[in-house]
Amino acid sequence: MSSAPSKRPALSGAARHAAAKKPKNPVPKGPSSHEIRIIGGQWRRTRLKVIDKPGLHPTPDRVRETLFNWLGQDLSAWRCVDAFAGTGVLGLEAASRGAAHVLMVEQDAVLARDLQDNATRLKAGMVSVQRGDGVAALLRLPAGSVDLVFIDPPFDAP
Repeated sequence: MSSAPSKRPALSGAARHAAAKKPKNPVPKGPSSHEIRIIGGQWRRTRLKVIDKPGLHPTPDRVRETLFNWLGQDLSAWRCVDAFAGTGVLGLEAASRGAAHVLMVEQDAVLARDLQDNATRLKAGMVSVQRGDGVAALLRLPAGSVDLVFIDPPFDAP
């Protein structure tokens, strides 16, 4: 009985080791890049679709978890502004945790419409969406009228 030559190229020891450890069907971790997941409050575990746009990067779950651990889980009666809302995940997290009012400011018209759609889907009456520049919106607010401001501008912002 003769052995037929293998059709696979020979792998070095390191390549063979790496190939053995790589899962054949990797399971994606967390939500897809086109959705956000609210991680706390009344809408905990709620997933919302978001638009796929270049440069749009929702604040990761782990970062939000740390942020809201610092702030506390109960934001009852807080007035918040998400100055560069993008996907709106920071403002929606605040609303989910009881914020009395959340103003989400977004310059991009398509993203602003998506923010409004998600707020409507959640029946988030405490959320208002404003299209415009986040810095300009902050300058127009009366002193002392806000308890918390989220400033998480896009990576490619000037």
